[in-house]
Amino acid sequence: MLKTLLQLWWIETRRTFDWKRLGVFLYLLFLLAALVIGFYAGGGDRVMSRMAGLPFQDYAVMMALATIVPDFMMKLMLKQDAAMMDDFLKSKPVAERTWNRFLLVSNLLDYWNWMTPIVMTVLFGLLMPVGYALLGGLTVWFVSIADGLAITCLRKATDWAYKLAVWIGLLFFLFLLTPYAFFMSGVGAVVHMLGMIGFALVALWVLYRYLFSLSSYNESRAQASSVRGMRGGTLLSLEYVSLLRAKRLRQMVLMCAAIFLFQAYTQNYTANEFGVGFTAFYVFFAIDFPTLVLGQWGFGVEANFFHGLMTKPVTVERLLLNKFFFYMLINVAMTLLMIPGVWLGYWSYAMLVAALLLTVGSNLLLLPTCLFSTRLDVFSSAFFNYQGANWSINVYAFVAFIPMVLFISGYGLLSDGVASAVLSAVGVVLICVHRPVIRRIAKAFMRRKYERMEKFCE
Repeated sequence: MLKTLLQLWWIETRRTFDWKRLGVFLYLLFLLAALVIGFYAGGGDRVMSRMAGLPFQDYAVMMALATIVPDFMMKLMLKQDAAMMDDFLKSKPVAERTWNRFLLVSNLLDYWNWMTPIVMTVLFGLLMPVGYALLGGLTVWFVSIADGLAITCLRKATDWAYKLAVWIGLLFFLFLLTPYAFFMSGVGAVVHMLGMIGFALVALWVLYRYLFSLSSYNESRAQASSVRGMRGGTLLSLEYVSLLRAKRLRQMVLMCAAIFLFQAYTQNYTANEFGVGFTAFYVFFAIDFPTLVLGQWGFGVEANFFHGLMTKPVTVERLLLNKFFFYMLINVAMTLLMIPGVWLGYWSYAMLVAALLLTVGSNLLLLPTCLFSTRLDVFSSAFFNYQGANWSINVYAFVAFIPMVLFISGYGLLSDGVASAVLSAVGVVLICVHRPVIRRIAKAFMRRKYERMEKFCE
């Protein structure tokens, strides 16, 4: 049966092949080739001859680690999966084990899971001997297959709790690999890379076993419109599905997260030159800015279908609470990505905790934008696109920067310990009062609901 499934997959792949996605794949490879040719044309051979004595193979695992997040996000947007059986296959004698084996094999054949290993193998070949380069490329390939199978698990999961487990597992995987990559490099390049392959194989086994806990067929599709489907879990999924599917939101959040995370790690030397306040600025911005750019739109996404939401047993207070919780999850994710900076001595745990608590609490300042937000065209590009913006949002944006000024001033004027304690206390107070504050915002929205509905229709 597995052979039959692979034959059907090959026939369907040939008939429905997405040439545009292959074009993106080839374009990225072309950019790599152009970069390499340009490097050598500009005198790169002389640079490589001077760097020939450097042991780049000792850093191969760190370089492989650096590819995990961008490779995962790229495949999340571009990779296609047949994660669920369709009605035709459901009527055939396809066992659960056979279907999951098919998903594993299809990931081994998917060309998106080969792109990063090909690129990194070429890069390794330029920097280290051939044997180390091939082993490094094999290491990246195993890691790429693991995160490709994680994406398959995300798409096979039909409930937000199962999807959340995959995301938490990915973060746990990164936190295991990060100290291993940095602190175990002294065991030798070959052993170091083989250990990384071992981690990837364990992750593959865990994900493969996790596939058995997920349904291979969505039995509840016929009940998708029932009232029961409008509970908290579904409403929370409304937030992250909007972020993942809406091109405009996805571009804004991912780009801001990448830029400010990169700045936080590369600009840490400013603490020595200008004081700890500058480090506090980059730390706070890296944690807070993704939610800041997302929260400025209020109900901009929901405005596209708010009339439908008002016919469901859902309160505005519940929608605002879900936004608050979703922003909190983004802040927690960004904070977790900042933890390696503590190990490198760039900032302290106390500063991270204070930044997290204050950013979570200050998300309350983003929720009143629902009182003057307008409909957002979520499928357009985010670059130089001002559709949905208005003067009210632009003016109110200054209020959202108050916590940032408070955080920087605290670390600039007080000692680190006192600043961390005071700012953490402010964040805890804001978190404790989030429900009464959200209740008041919801009441203010309902008092002008007809005005809001008219504005959403524009």
